[in-house]
Amino acid sequence: MRGRAQSTDQRAPAGELAPGQAAPAAPGPRPAAPAAGRPGESAPGRGAGRWAAVLAATREVPASRMQMAASVAALVAVAAIFQVQTSLFLSPRNVTELLLESIQVGVMALGLIFVLLLGEIDLSVASLSAVCATVTASAIVVHHMSTGVGITLGLAGGVAFGLVQGLIISVFGAPSLIVTLGGSLVLSGVLLVILPTSEQIPLGSTVLGSYSSDFVPGGVAWILIALGVGAFVVIRSLAYLESRPRGAGKPAGRASLARIVIWPAALVTAVVVAAELLLNSYLGLPLFLALFIGMIAVCAYITTQTRFGVHLYAVGGSRQAANRAGISPRKMLLSAFAINGFFAAAAGILGASRILGVGVDTNSPDLLLVAIAAAVIGGTSLFGGRGNVWGALIGALLIESLANGLDLLGASAATQYIAEGLVLGVATIIDSIVNRRWIFARTGG
Repeated sequence: MRGRAQSTDQRAPAGELAPGQAAPAAPGPRPAAPAAGRPGESAPGRGAGRWAAVLAATREVPASRMQMAASVAALVAVAAIFQVQTSLFLSPRNVTELLLESIQVGVMALGLIFVLLLGEIDLSVASLSAVCATVTASAIVVHHMSTGVGITLGLAGGVAFGLVQGLIISVFGAPSLIVTLGGSLVLSGVLLVILPTSEQIPLGSTVLGSYSSDFVPGGVAWILIALGVGAFVVIRSLAYLESRPRGAGKPAGRASLARIVIWPAALVTAVVVAAELLLNSYLGLPLFLALFIGMIAVCAYITTQTRFGVHLYAVGGSRQAANRAGISPRKMLLSAFAINGFFAAAAGILGASRILGVGVDTNSPDLLLVAIAAAVIGGTSLFGGRGNVWGALIGALLIESLANGLDLLGASAATQYIAEGLVLGVATIIDSIVNRRWIFARTGG
C-alpha cells in the first residue's frame, strides 16, 4: 500500500555477489564493504555516512505519519506563539470556541480525504453542504417534519449526489475536477431554487439549532474518554502482535511493545486528559466535538482495520496493480464519493446548527478551499495513496488557530488570507517532497 513507505532495497544473500562487485582473487581477509550509496558513487565520509543513516531511518517511517507529525509540530508552534502574544488564546473559553469553529471544516475535510486517497478531487463539497443543510432546514421549518427526518433527508441527498458524480467519473472516465466543478455550479442553482423568497431559513427556535450549544455531561465525557483510550490501546496491541517477528528475543519484544503500544497510549492519554480538564474549566466537552471525534474514530477503524481500507489505499497507490489483484477501482471510487457526500452533508447540517440558519451565503467558496487545505495540511497527499483521517482534525485546528489568533491580535482579513495561503503552500511543498521520498523508497532510488 502506498500509505506506508517502505524501502525495497534488497541486500545480497550470503555467498552471492552484490551487483557490480568483483569476485575475490583468492581466499583471505575480506576487503572493507563499500559504504552505502548509489552505484558509481565514491564512498562518503563520516558526515555523509551519518546523513545517509538518517535518511535510511526516515524511510522506515510512514510518509503520511511524518507529514502529520510536521503539522502537529506546526500547530504547537502556532499555539505557543499566539499564547505569548495574547494570554487569551489558550483560555478555556477561547479553546472551546476554536474547537467549535473547526468542526464544520474538519468534517468536510474528513470526507475529502477518502476522495483524495484515490488521487481524485471534489470541488462541489461546499455547494453540496449548503444544499443539504437547506434541505434539512426546509424539511424542519417549512414542511414541519421532525428533526430526525430532516437530518436523514439532508444526509441522503449528500450520499445520492456523491454517487451520481462518482458514477459519471467512473463510467465515462471524466476528470473529477471538471465533473465536480460542474456539479458545484448545478448545486449553486439548486440552492437558489429551494430557498424561500426571503433567501434564508432561521433555525434559532428549532431543536436542531439548540444542538450546537449542548455539552456532554462531565461523567459521560470521562466514560467516553476511557472507552476511546481503551479502544486505541486494543488496536495498537493488535498491531504489535501482528508486527512482532517470530522468535524475537525478549529485549526486542519489550522495545517493540514500548514503541507500538506504551508510548503512543501514554501520549494519547495525556493529550486527551489535558484537553478535557481544560474544557471542563469552561462548560465541558461540546456535543458536536464529541460527534466529530467519533466520526474520525470510526473512519480510522475503517481505513486501517478493514479490507475496504486496504483496497482504498491500494487503488490510490496504483489502480492498474489493484485491478490486477482483483480490486475494483470503480467500486472504490463510487464508495469514496458516496462517503464524501455524506460528510459534506453532515458538515452543512452542523454548520447550519451553529449559525442558527441557512441562506445564500451558506454556499461559501472559502469553505471549499479551507476544507481542501485542512486535508492536505493534515498529511493527505494530493497524489493519492497516502493520508490519515486524523489529519482532518489536525489540519482544521491549524487553519482555525491561525484565523483565531490573528483575530485576537486585530489582524486584517488580508493578513489572515496571506497566512493561510502560505501555510497551504508550505504543506503542498512538503507533500511533494514526501511523495518523491516515497517513490525513491519504493524504487530504491
